[in-house]
Amino acid sequence: MKKTTSALLSMALVFSSFGALSAHAESLQKEKQFSPQLKANIEQWGENKIAQNVETKTSKEISVIVELQHAPLASQSNIQHAPDFKNENVQSYHAQLKKAQEDTTKKIKEKAPKAKIKETYSTLFSGFSISIPGDQVAALASLPEVKAVYPNLTYKLHETAKSATKEEAPNIGGPTIGAPEAWNLKDPSGKPLDGKGMKVAIIDSGVDYTHPDLQANYIGGYDTVDEDNDPMDGITYTVLM
Repeated sequence: MKKTTSALLSMALVFSSFGALSAHAESLQKEKQFSPQLKANIEQWGENKIAQNVETKTSKEISVIVELQHAPLASQSNIQHAPDFKNENVQSYHAQLKKAQEDTTKKIKEKAPKAKIKETYSTLFSGFSISIPGDQVAALASLPEVKAVYPNLTYKLHETAKSATKEEAPNIGGPTIGAPEAWNLKDPSGKPLDGKGMKVAIIDSGVDYTHPDLQANYIGGYDTVDEDNDPMDGITYTVLM
C-alpha cells in the first residue's frame, strides 16, 4: 500500500511539473506573439504625448520642451507665494525631484542616445529643454516619466516698416498704455484710487528695484537666465505707475 501511494505521488509530481513547464512555455509563446503589438501600443502611447507641431519625421536636430510627470516645487508650496526653500517639506521634495530628474536623464540617454539636455526646470515647471533628432522624439515620449513633449519656439516682435512715422509707431509710454485713465480712477466712494493694499507683480528684467519708490515693497525674485536671486540685468530703467 505504501509503495502504491508513493508511486501515485511521484506520478502526480511529474505531471504537475510537466503542467508548470507547459504553462511557462505557453506563456513565453504568448509573449513572443504579443510583443510586436505591445511595442506598437507603447509607441502609440508615446506619440499621443507629442504636440502636433513637433517635427518627428526628420533626422535633423530639433529643440523641444519635455514636461515630466513629477510635480514641480511650486506644488509643495502655497500657490499664492513662491516656494519657500527653507521649508523642510520643500527641501525634502526638492531632493526627491532632483534624484527623479537625474534618473530620468539616464533613461532618456538610453532611449534617445543623441539627445542633449540643455536646461533643467523644477520650480514652476518640471522638465527639460532638449536638443534631439526629430525621429527620436517618439522614443523619448514613450518613457512613463514623460508627460508631454512641446516644440521649443522663439517668438519675435513684428518688424516695424522703415517708412513708419513717429505717429504710426509711437514709443510705449503712459498715454499708450492708458495710464492717465488709471490715474483718474476712483473707488466706489468717489475717492481717488491710490493703489493702497494692492500687490503688483512686475515681470521685467529692467526694473530697478533699488529705486526709492520700489525698494520698500520689493520682496525678491529669481533670474532664470543667470540662475541667481538677482532678477535685475545690468541695463536698468524704471517704470513708475
